[in-house]
Amino acid sequence: MPLKILEFIDGFNFENFGGAGRVFIETAKVLSAQGHQIDVICRNDLTGNYDNPYGIKFHHYDCKYFWFYQKYLHRRNSIRKLTKAYLAENKPDIIIIHSSSAIFGIISLLEELPARKLYVFHSPWCEEHRVNGNEAFPFNRILYWLRRKRELKALEICDGIITLSQYMKNLMLEIHPEVAGKPVAVIPGGADLEKFSPAVNEIEKMECRRKFGIPERSFVLMTSRRLIPRTGVDILVRAFASAKMKTGKDMKLLIVGSGILLEELKSLSLSLDMDKDIIFTGFVDEAELPSCYRASDLFIMPTKELEGFGLSTVEAMACGIPAIGTDIGGTPEILGEVSEDLIIKGCSEDAIAENLIRFSTRESLAGLGEKSLECVKRIFNWNMNVEKLNEFQGHIAVGQAKEEKFTTNRH
Repeated sequence: MPLKILEFIDGFNFENFGGAGRVFIETAKVLSAQGHQIDVICRNDLTGNYDNPYGIKFHHYDCKYFWFYQKYLHRRNSIRKLTKAYLAENKPDIIIIHSSSAIFGIISLLEELPARKLYVFHSPWCEEHRVNGNEAFPFNRILYWLRRKRELKALEICDGIITLSQYMKNLMLEIHPEVAGKPVAVIPGGADLEKFSPAVNEIEKMECRRKFGIPERSFVLMTSRRLIPRTGVDILVRAFASAKMKTGKDMKLLIVGSGILLEELKSLSLSLDMDKDIIFTGFVDEAELPSCYRASDLFIMPTKELEGFGLSTVEAMACGIPAIGTDIGGTPEILGEVSEDLIIKGCSEDAIAENLIRFSTRESLAGLGEKSLECVKRIFNWNMNVEKLNEFQGHIAVGQAKEEKFTTNRH
C-alpha cells in the first residue's frame, strides 16, 4: 500500500550534496518509484534551481543568516510555520528525520503525531563540530552539550533509528546511552549502479583522464573528500610524496573535492615538490564524478576520525576501482567484504605510504576491481537499502522490530 512519507533534512542541492544528502535522495528516489508519496521539508538556502524528475515534493522554509540570536529565532519560527501548514493538510504515515537540526523548534510538534518516526543517524552532531574545531573554548564545550541534548531529544521521540554502519551505531549508543532500548537498524549505504559503473573500455578510461590532464600511462591514485581536518587528506598528500620518492614510479594523485584546507593542501604539495603530480579538481559537479573514478586505478579513503560509512568508497567500487582505506569508522565494514588486506592498519603517513607502494601496480590489483563491483551489486545498493528500510518500519508498525535482524550488513 502506498505510504505518505515526510522527510526532514537541513538543505539539499541537486548539483552538490554530501553524504547525508546522497542517502536522502537515493532512498527517496527508490521509495518514490515504489509508488510512495515523498514530501521533504528543508531550508531554502542550499537549494536553488534544479530539475526534479523523481516526483519528490520539496517544501522550503526561509533561513536568513543574521547574527546568531536572530538566526536562531528566525529559523525556529520559519520551520514551525511551514510544518504546521503542511500538517494542516497532510497526515504522513512515516516521518524520516536526517538530523536534529532539520527539526529545530518542532520536536514537540512531531512528538504528538501518530506517524511512525525514524531517525537516520548519519553522524553525531556534537562530535562533528568537535573534530572540525569550529568553536573556541569555552563556547565549544557549551555548544557540544547543547547539540548533544537537542540530538538526544530528537532520537527519543523516534520509534526506530537507522545507522549506516555498526561503527556509527556503537558511537551513537556511546554518546546517547539513553536510547539503548530503541530498535536500531544497521542499513548500509550504496551506489547508483546506473550512474556509477566501470569504463566501457580502455578508450573511455583514457578520455576520462584527458578531462583532468592526467597522462595515459600514469598509475592514478584518487580520493574524493571534503577537504577538512578529519578526512586525512593532508596525511595522504605526505604519504603519496613518500611512496613516489621511494618507488620512483610514474604515479599521480587525483584529489576531488573542496573545503577549508584546499589552499593549504596545494601549498603542501608545492613544498613537497609534488605540485605536478597531485591534481586538485576542486568542486566537481555530480555528473562528472563517475569520470573521476573511471580515470583512476586505485581509490584511497585516508580518514583520521569520524567516518560514518564512506559512500565515495562504494561509488569507486561500483566503477570497478579497487579501494583501500584506514581502519577508521565504517570503512572496514565495506572493505572487509572484499578483502581484509585492503584495510590499512592505522592512519599514519607511514602506514598509508606502505599500502600505496604495495598496491601501486596493476598486477597487485588484478581481480580486485571485478570483486569490488560484485560486492556493491550484492550488498551496497540502494534498492536493497530501501528493502531493509521498508522491512524495519513495517516491523515497528506492528511492534515486532527485532534489533538483531538489522545489526549487520553481511549476507
